[in-house]
Amino acid sequence: MNVSRRAALKQFVIIAAGAALLPSCLSHSKKKIAGYEKVPIDEDQLALMSGIAQVIVPDNATPGAKAVQADKYALTMLNDCYKQEDRERFLKGMQQFTDQVQAQYKKSFTACTPQEQTAIITAANNTKDAATNDAAYFYHTMKYLTLQAYTGSQYFLTKVQVYQQIPGKYIPSQAV
Repeated sequence: MNVSRRAALKQFVIIAAGAALLPSCLSHSKKKIAGYEKVPIDEDQLALMSGIAQVIVPDNATPGAKAVQADKYALTMLNDCYKQEDRERFLKGMQQFTDQVQAQYKKSFTACTPQEQTAIITAANNTKDAATNDAAYFYHTMKYLTLQAYTGSQYFLTKVQVYQQIPGKYIPSQAV
């Protein structure tokens, strides 16, 4: 069999390109969220955080937690302000929380109906052993950061509870 140099180079380039692209095609790992190097989470975990935040502060007559991006605030706080062991415990608790939901409902938290999500959050809110239970630690930390994000948002401070600079308005003669 006679193979010309041109045909051999062409086949070599095709094989090399295939070998270069093959690992990315076979990779089933999910894409990590950029900008949060200390908290390596993927899109599904961010959706879980967003879903939990939305159940804690839902959209009603006022915008909810999703509108003020409470999930991104929580990630930023975890990435920038929490100790490494607390971040690891948060991530471990997130995995336990996900596993518990999967075991009970046979689907992810984000795939659950709003009634099921509310039941999950109510049950998680009733657990008080955050000192020993990582799933409870995850939920209570997420709840704290969600409420902190919402009450510190521009919307809340300008429309709900109007923020006043200290010392505020001066009233010279006030009856005591």
